[in-house]
Amino acid sequence: MKTNRSLKLAGGITLVALLIAGGLFMINTMKGKKAGIHSAVASTPENGESEEDEERYDGPMERYMLEIYKTKDPATGTVPVERLWTAINQADEFKKQFNSGTAGRTEAVAWIERGPMSDVVGPSNGNSRGQAIGSAPNTSTSGRIRAVLIDASDATGNTVWCGGVAGGLWKTTDFLNASPTWTPVNDLFSNLAVSSICQSPANALHMYFATGEPTSNADAVLGAGIWRSLDGGGTWTQLASTNITAFQRTFKVICDASGNVYAALRGNGLRRSTDQGANWTTITPAAAVFTSCTDIEISSTGRLHTSIGYSTAAAQPVSQYFYTDIPATATSAAGWNTGAGLPAVAGTANRLELAVLGSVVYAAATNASNIPYGIYRSADGGVTWTKQNAIDLTNAQMANQGWYNLSLAVDPTDANDIMIGAFDAYRSTNGGSSVTRATFWVGNGDYVHADHHFVTYAFTGGENRILMASDGGLFLSRDDGATFIDRNVGLRIKQFYSGIMHPNSTTNPNYIIGGAQDNGTHQLNAAGLSNSVEVTGGDGAYVDISPALPTTHWGAYVFNRYRLSTNSGANWTGIDWTIAGPSDFGRFINPFVYDGTTNVLYGAGDLNIMHRITNANNTAADVSTLVTLTGLFQPSAFKLSPYTANRLYVGSGPGSFSASGGRLYAVNNANSIASGAVGDGNVTNLTGAGWAAAWYLNCINVGTSDNNLVATFTNYGISNVWVSTNGGAAWTAVDGNLPDVPVRWALFPPGDNTKLIIATEAGVYTTNLLNGAATVWLPSTGFPTVRTDMLQLRAMDNMIVAATHGRGMWTGNLLDVLPLNKLTLEGSLQSDGKALLHWTATDPTPDVKYRVQYSTDGIQFTQIAETGFDILTCKHNLLASVGYYRVMGVEPNRAPVYSNIVSVRSNVSPKDLFVSISPNLVQSSARVEINGATGEYNWQIIAIDGKLVRAGKGTSTPGATSLFTLNTESLRPGTYRLIVSNNRTVKSTAFIKQ
Repeated sequence: MKTNRSLKLAGGITLVALLIAGGLFMINTMKGKKAGIHSAVASTPENGESEEDEERYDGPMERYMLEIYKTKDPATGTVPVERLWTAINQADEFKKQFNSGTAGRTEAVAWIERGPMSDVVGPSNGNSRGQAIGSAPNTSTSGRIRAVLIDASDATGNTVWCGGVAGGLWKTTDFLNASPTWTPVNDLFSNLAVSSICQSPANALHMYFATGEPTSNADAVLGAGIWRSLDGGGTWTQLASTNITAFQRTFKVICDASGNVYAALRGNGLRRSTDQGANWTTITPAAAVFTSCTDIEISSTGRLHTSIGYSTAAAQPVSQYFYTDIPATATSAAGWNTGAGLPAVAGTANRLELAVLGSVVYAAATNASNIPYGIYRSADGGVTWTKQNAIDLTNAQMANQGWYNLSLAVDPTDANDIMIGAFDAYRSTNGGSSVTRATFWVGNGDYVHADHHFVTYAFTGGENRILMASDGGLFLSRDDGATFIDRNVGLRIKQFYSGIMHPNSTTNPNYIIGGAQDNGTHQLNAAGLSNSVEVTGGDGAYVDISPALPTTHWGAYVFNRYRLSTNSGANWTGIDWTIAGPSDFGRFINPFVYDGTTNVLYGAGDLNIMHRITNANNTAADVSTLVTLTGLFQPSAFKLSPYTANRLYVGSGPGSFSASGGRLYAVNNANSIASGAVGDGNVTNLTGAGWAAAWYLNCINVGTSDNNLVATFTNYGISNVWVSTNGGAAWTAVDGNLPDVPVRWALFPPGDNTKLIIATEAGVYTTNLLNGAATVWLPSTGFPTVRTDMLQLRAMDNMIVAATHGRGMWTGNLLDVLPLNKLTLEGSLQSDGKALLHWTATDPTPDVKYRVQYSTDGIQFTQIAETGFDILTCKHNLLASVGYYRVMGVEPNRAPVYSNIVSVRSNVSPKDLFVSISPNLVQSSARVEINGATGEYNWQIIAIDGKLVRAGKGTSTPGATSLFTLNTESLRPGTYRLIVSNNRTVKSTAFIKQ
């Protein structure tokens, strides 16, 4: 078993306390459900999103509770986030060794990032994205963002930083372009929920970003303290003083005019550093009753304002307000004042969000139902306050998510102009006395995605700009809020729960569908890094396509609400299964599997319940049955046997209905049984002897037969990966040297039960030999260190799709796990920069020919040499930063035999390419500028559907800029990518043809 010290959630609040304070309402509303037979309701909401709108309000808390059940350490009942950071550092260290050539191992999978780069809504989605008024059609989304910084060192406002939740830190230097070029600062940050970014007014080179999403929806991707840069963001260092539990959930980090740093912490109050983050002092006002500091603002007058107290529960209004004129020297005991007229501890505010302009201060308050209910204003720096007219409580768009999404900003040129972000954004031009809806997630208005977390005014370059960040990414107005447009193209931070490729690699080689948090079900269908179509809205959950019936595609919303396409993904229909009593049952993100051979769908129900839909892809005739599986607890994972018809493996984990799980059943005749119990002839208990009831079984998979099984668990503090070679009669833990992190998925390579590829909280890991406690695991070097929720293998061509929760979709070609071991290839980099290849052969004949093949992507190979029987080596001039090699052995009258694939990395740094196109809104022609492309380079124009529409070549000399005019008259209006590559690297930038 893995053991380590644990971190309590929410600044010391245990799971039980969270259930009482914030989650009890969820459990109560899910009681009293009855089993039975019921029929489908095919729903097509009038506005295309009404049911998602209604259900999604409870989504953040539901999602948060689900992640607690999945990842808590059973020994402590808490989620030990510091262990995740240990795992991230371990993975990063190995990747550095691999890239330097000292790791002693070749890569197992060649990964390609698939995106999406941007997205559009599909014809069946129904979400108009506010196209009716003002917005450009098909405004793109990315993923959840809480932190944004306009870099003060760039007077044009083109340099912008943003933090993805589980997507890391990103930067662009052309923010005002319709399609900015976003770059991830470091993949090491990919697993960090960036919550706040600031820049010192005393020195713009000094920057800080805080990690750890503080609100009660954290998806179990919390933080690793505060990071600092002293060179304008060129390099970042984790502040050792913040690598403690107190700094793992941060509402905000700011700097004052002297460069002092302040951090507002969840459960750990307000802290100050006067030495650039080396040391911190707690300065939470002694009069504060609660310990969560939710907001801090520094006025131009030097006064620091703060709000203390945070709750999600109706019975706990908690917010207090304080200010000090000596923030650099104030202590908990001295220097603080409180204002008159604001809600007190026993008042009505669960949270206060602040905004300041000189001596004018605003506070947005949420009531006991977590609805923003009023604006308070102070004209004397917070000494006295007056409540302005209440926000309309009947407006459903304000929602009851103030604990999750609440933002506030004041116009720096007009103290009466404020913007309030909730579910949508609202604006007041009279100091909060009345508000007008400013943005629309759905309906007839300017589109900005729902759940607003950040808003700011910016006056740069003669423009009145407003920036907003939400669950759908980053949005900009350049006309003082009259219209908004996204800045999400290229910001690849969607949080996927699932993904699957089309089973036929010949007819649909690039087709992928996946479900994304609060961003719907997406469909990708182009090679490489491409764009997607959001085919259904709301939350996207599990997806499935059966090889036996590949025209039927399944997606899901929350609980047992499905999205079905019967024409290969062209059109989609909503199917919401209900039972007597509450309409939702099962888990919030509910696992299911579809059997195309029998046209039956199986999904998780409540306690001991499996949900089965027969004739599933015919909505007019569907019948849904709840099958009781006695003693199983709540289902959490499914796998259909590839070898035994109608055999279904069902795993369980803790949930809303039971603290117990950790069981695995094999269910025979799953398509027809009315109920089942262990020993009845249909149900066999395969639960491992070493498993515990508090463990969450998230994935079951099968190797070359039903005897070879793997089960993975997502808790900290346990053995996470178990294999069986006798059909589940006995299990062996194979964690070996694996860090203590949740393992969400696993798969066997084709034809090999001795190896595994697993999806973990810290990226993808592989092992070449399952060997019990001695198993050696290594992180996949070409893959970001990010939470990965699902891996699915396409048997037809051995392609894997990986769904990450923060860095989009990735696909990988299996390398050293490819079949045929008669040829074994090794590769290494020589001092002259060439790749040296050596292979061994088993029982070759004198007539054999060895054909050496080379690839730049591990997928498409070309022959570079041919040798005879007695020559088993080859040298090759490596033309890229990494090259992939294999050897094909050819003998007369025999099928070719392939070796494994090896990768060899160059020790020459890639040439830095810079590519720009202007104007970005292209009409008939555009100016293309290319720097750093020494020698010959190639360029391509790729349409939004992934098709190549134009290509060319050019040459450049060292230090020179290559310029050419691109004629675009023949291009249809739309979004395109210009891709430029030299012999070592690739750069791309997007542009729009008007």
